[in-house]
Amino acid sequence: MQTAVYEAQVQASEEELRRLGARFTRCSWLRAGAALITLVSLFLGFEWNGLVGYPLALAGVAAFILLVRRHDAIETRQKRQAALKATAEDYLARAGDGWKSFPRTGREFQSEGFPTGRDLDIFGKDSLYQFLCAAHTPQGRRRLADWLREGCPTAELPDRQAAVAELAGKREFTLRLQSLGRAL
Repeated sequence: MQTAVYEAQVQASEEELRRLGARFTRCSWLRAGAALITLVSLFLGFEWNGLVGYPLALAGVAAFILLVRRHDAIETRQKRQAALKATAEDYLARAGDGWKSFPRTGREFQSEGFPTGRDLDIFGKDSLYQFLCAAHTPQGRRRLADWLREGCPTAELPDRQAAVAELAGKREFTLRLQSLGRAL
């Protein structure tokens, strides 16, 4: 497995998370400043009968609202970047034995009616399911389990192989696509 793409993504994500963290902190301070200006302006408006204080308080409220929206946007970008980093780290873990610590083992899909799953380590600790599972929804995890348990109809096999071959050449695309599911 070529890991350079994933190592570069982890490093780029760490740098971006540091930048976003600094912006997040700066925005927090600016929000606090806007709130303070609003409160002081309201007080001055009461003292000076609204000549200067009320318009300044209104500007402070507007600034606060804009800063809240910016703060939320930065937080969303942080979540997406953290998901991208975690996804790249998962790919790197699959290159070694790190995947054995992934929490989703598929044990819940092992049944008495499917003893082959236990014999071939398809489900459970250190299983094929644990290695492969990158799903972030219950439906996706169930679909993977069904595919591992039931196999693939022979007629669909060429189409699935072509899809895998196409996606294998698009590492950055698949990395970003998977991270979108994780960021939800």
